[in-house]
Amino acid sequence: MSSKVTFTFLDGPLKGDRFGADERMVCILGRADDCNIRIEDGEDFGVSNYHCILDITPPEVSIKDLNSTNGTIVNGVALKTHTPKSSEKTQKLPDVNILNHGDRIKIGTITFQVAISASASCRRCSNPISPETLSVNRRSDGTFVCEECYRKSALQSVMGMPDAIQDVTENSDELLFPEKPADKPSSGKKLEMKSHFNIHGYNVIRKLGEGGMATVYLAEDEKSGGKVALKVLVPKVEVGRQTSEDFLREIDNTIALVHPNIVRIFDSGYSNGAFYYSMGYMEYGDLKAYVKRSGGKLGQNEALQIIFQILDALEYAHNAEIPYVKLKDGTATSGTGLVHRDLKPENIYISELSPVMVKIADFGLAKAFDLSGLSGCTVTGTFGGTPAFMCRQQLINFKYSRPDIDVWSAAATLYFMLTGSYPRELGREEEQFNKILESDPVAVRKRNPDIHKELAETIDMALYDRNGLFYGTAGAFKTALLNSFGKTN
Repeated sequence: MSSKVTFTFLDGPLKGDRFGADERMVCILGRADDCNIRIEDGEDFGVSNYHCILDITPPEVSIKDLNSTNGTIVNGVALKTHTPKSSEKTQKLPDVNILNHGDRIKIGTITFQVAISASASCRRCSNPISPETLSVNRRSDGTFVCEECYRKSALQSVMGMPDAIQDVTENSDELLFPEKPADKPSSGKKLEMKSHFNIHGYNVIRKLGEGGMATVYLAEDEKSGGKVALKVLVPKVEVGRQTSEDFLREIDNTIALVHPNIVRIFDSGYSNGAFYYSMGYMEYGDLKAYVKRSGGKLGQNEALQIIFQILDALEYAHNAEIPYVKLKDGTATSGTGLVHRDLKPENIYISELSPVMVKIADFGLAKAFDLSGLSGCTVTGTFGGTPAFMCRQQLINFKYSRPDIDVWSAAATLYFMLTGSYPRELGREEEQFNKILESDPVAVRKRNPDIHKELAETIDMALYDRNGLFYGTAGAFKTALLNSFGKTN
């Protein structure tokens, strides 16, 4: 039996209705027409246009309030983004709250209840975990340990055998990153964390960077002796054989892309509990760092020459033949086109300086990792991507994968190069989702009045995402930019 999360409305206009999910998805609740679960207007139910967001990776589900007027209340307690009324409890839950089987959520005057049917099992003994104890038995890495195995582990810890070390003795392979014991009695001994790890065929030199889902290292390829960037993605949930094979096939799709403005992937695999792939090492860093080194923004000519390269790469990838497309019935076939879905300056690298040449990295991989459920509940937490470079369509429909979202992100990247700012005023972290849903991008000439009018109009048109996206292809946006560029010179 697969895991499933079901929401049942107990009152209001949706009373008796049930909404279920048995796969990775994100669901927005509110009064707006484009909400995934819409509370119709009529009576005043106290629900905001975009009230809250549910992040579902069965059997887990988390909830985040979207800065709503009346707040999101879980079992009578408000999430911390909401200022409670005098009649509500003053205690506050975290900004992001993991929901349990049987929890009741109140939005305005409407209440719905969570039901979780789980196929989760203990990672030690493989016994099933009941829905009522999922949050109690969940470990920091997203896997589950039953109460009996937890007690054994605690006893081992007291006896001087920390849980992470015990895991190493139980498995022939070393752990990539030993797990930090969570909420257990202390043995009084400090657990020594490994400062390095081994992936066959590579010698790790140093860490280059770290994000929400991955860590990048500078490494030496033992075969060629050359330097590569080694990206390591550690899943936050148990990885089954099929899930592992599916994600490795997603990497194969990226390997199939051969273009001068796309970073080549040389090798990939799954080792010691983590996925990895090696790619070309770009010693000049990413585009965000380059803009910062250049005084915080670039001139129009240089920014356009860079964006033309980015758009050429997108146009190629969106129409390239790729080896693996998974169909709804679980079968696979070859297909056409790969969408990045996480394009931003940090994923665009400088390969040459005079003139500046750029390459896009990680085509489709961050979202594929997230969509497969390997990253756990991320949208309401660390977020699988950067809100500043995400359009409304992608937030409302988590699985939205048409090329136009990459075009929007490319326009946002051009905006950033020309102004040093993001298109939207996102404000505090807890307000960012709401800002994407309810606010429009700031006109680019308000950030930098020196930008030529025709060019600014093209950029603003590309970023307007209230009623669909204007430029459906990278080629169309490039043509529009060339036309406006010609008018300014």
